[in-house]
Amino acid sequence: MDPATKKLFEEKMAIHRKRRDLNQREAAIDTALEILGVRPDPQDAISRGFMRATRLGDAYAADLPFKGKTIPDACLTVINDYEGLALDKRQVEYCLAIGGYQFDAKDPTNSVEIALRRLAAEGKCNSIKGSGVQMSRYRSLAGVPSGSRFDIQACMVGHADDLGDSDSVVGS
Repeated sequence: MDPATKKLFEEKMAIHRKRRDLNQREAAIDTALEILGVRPDPQDAISRGFMRATRLGDAYAADLPFKGKTIPDACLTVINDYEGLALDKRQVEYCLAIGGYQFDAKDPTNSVEIALRRLAAEGKCNSIKGSGVQMSRYRSLAGVPSGSRFDIQACMVGHADDLGDSDSVVGS
């Protein structure tokens, strides 16, 4: 191999190793965010057959769909993209941030919560009220028959204990 080709080959291999290391680090961060409950785990919902979303979590980073959108429009997009999965305000905030939404507020989490409450009050999404330390969760109106406690529990993906009686679902 001539010196110029060898140099290019070595540089390509160094890039490959860096990319591998970055991918491993990104996977570790994703796992940590899922454990903290901030990053939604779309694979869990997909495996249960409750999500038809075409743009999931980190895919938002590729095209920044929330750049220039209003917070209610961006929140509703996330809720609809994660159809069948009930998300809390932190998970929605994560999706907005990774999708390019520019928060101007001092407390972005509170802004997201207010937007989600308004969307539920306007009948644009469902709200599953939390109690105590459990946060309220929000889900798309599509894909789940309204008033069906069984389906709502399935959408909670391991959070069925968050529900009280069936009257706790708002916006159904």
